[in-house]
Amino acid sequence: QEIMRVGGTKPVKINVRIIAATNRNLEEMVKDGTFREDLYYRLTVFPISIPPLRMRKKDIIPLALSFLKKLNQKYQMKKYFTDLSMQLLHEYDWPGNIRELKNIVERAIIISPADAIKPENLHIHSPNKPIVIIKEKDFGENSKNSLPPLPDFPINLKHELEKIEYTYMTQAYEVFGNVRDAAKNLGLTPSTFVRKRKQYQQKNAESERT
Repeated sequence: QEIMRVGGTKPVKINVRIIAATNRNLEEMVKDGTFREDLYYRLTVFPISIPPLRMRKKDIIPLALSFLKKLNQKYQMKKYFTDLSMQLLHEYDWPGNIRELKNIVERAIIISPADAIKPENLHIHSPNKPIVIIKEKDFGENSKNSLPPLPDFPINLKHELEKIEYTYMTQAYEVFGNVRDAAKNLGLTPSTFVRKRKQYQQKNAESERT
């Protein structure tokens, strides 16, 4: 915790923490002789490995909603993702990780003509994994695909409906920023909104602990 200035004669006390980040495999580089071994061991005091976003699927939607909220405030808008858009965000591999996610959300907010951000507004293209975008109109009464594909049975219908309801409530709160407007746009009273939201948050917390 001290340094010696170039040309100095006395050490200088310092109180700092150095955080270094890389996307390279430093251990392999040390073996190959392309990274200094002494520097590697100086830096590797407490290593933290952060997996890419494609390996942290559960983080994608919360991050997207967080970016959406901040950008709505920045541009003074009230944009929101449709269900299919959220599904597309979740299924995409995100080679550019969080930076790419933020850029995609900001671009969608700017170019989407309506408040609803649809899949075609996201402009997601994956060269390694083709993604089929199904437009909302494809689920019309006269469409051959009038219903989405059936899930894998058996399922707990009550549990699935609760997840959908909680998703809508979370998204409404992120968009409108307060309970009163979020509840109004979902056709709920503020007290019902608060009660159900707290109930679902407690269930999620309990399921994560187990």
